[in-house]
Amino acid sequence: MHSDTPKFTAHKSFTGLLLLLIFTVQGWAQEPADSVLTPPSTQPFPVVPFNYSLSFKDEANSLNVWKHGLNDAAYLVTSPVRWQWKDWGIAAGITAGGALIYVMDQPLYESAAFLQGNSTSNFSKYFLDPLGDYRFQAVALAGTYGASWIIKDEKLKNASILTAEALLFTGAVTLFANFMTGRKTPLETNPIDPGQWMGINNSSSFWSGHAATTFTIATVLSGIYNENLWMPITSYTLATLVSLSRVVEGHHWTSDVFVGAAVGTVIGRMVVHNYRKKAVQLTPYYSGTFKGISARYTF
Repeated sequence: MHSDTPKFTAHKSFTGLLLLLIFTVQGWAQEPADSVLTPPSTQPFPVVPFNYSLSFKDEANSLNVWKHGLNDAAYLVTSPVRWQWKDWGIAAGITAGGALIYVMDQPLYESAAFLQGNSTSNFSKYFLDPLGDYRFQAVALAGTYGASWIIKDEKLKNASILTAEALLFTGAVTLFANFMTGRKTPLETNPIDPGQWMGINNSSSFWSGHAATTFTIATVLSGIYNENLWMPITSYTLATLVSLSRVVEGHHWTSDVFVGAAVGTVIGRMVVHNYRKKAVQLTPYYSGTFKGISARYTF
């Protein structure tokens, strides 16, 4: 009885810490709502503002996806030169958080090992792992994109395109990081050693592709469907469970999934931000003797 107490405490500590850190990453993932121009308060009638967001169909050549993707790729690569103090602070916070977790990787993994079992392994294998697999994601996106044409849902079409674009970016930088760092997974080390960085093209633990891609999807969908509370709750919960399972099953260290979640969130946020830059806000107003519509285009 005595020996079970530390296990239970470690179990709780690992789960609580990982959930706290991952939800901290996604807490700033949502794009702040742009303020809408409002008439003076002296106007006698209430104002009913509404937004019109340009879609890919509104652009010059129907689905001008390649041009949009190349623009976003250039924006992503050059984004550090446009960072403000807030952005550098976020980057510093992620770096510090990743470094702190890296120091604790071994005890965190040993704590996570107590969650292993037939039920958790089956849940991970048949449900959570496929969610972070690029093949499943490609099939799912093809399905949603096809469905958007059938039901004529422009928003679903744009969400599918933006998610695919963001996943391409995330996949590219993740493969590069895996190739360059060659960090070994917990299952590849004996005895357990989180400090085995073997260099170019030796292993692929850092950072977690499953965490990066699921958080990319969660961030893009939450940004596009930002009027629905269920979207961020569902998508970020699933992304967190996928990330947690990667550590429990020994495929990644905790620092791997933390950094992967951060990378996916940043890229998803960037793609949604660029999409929203093409938003036109129209505000009708009436003052008794004068009426009209004020418009604002965000560049």
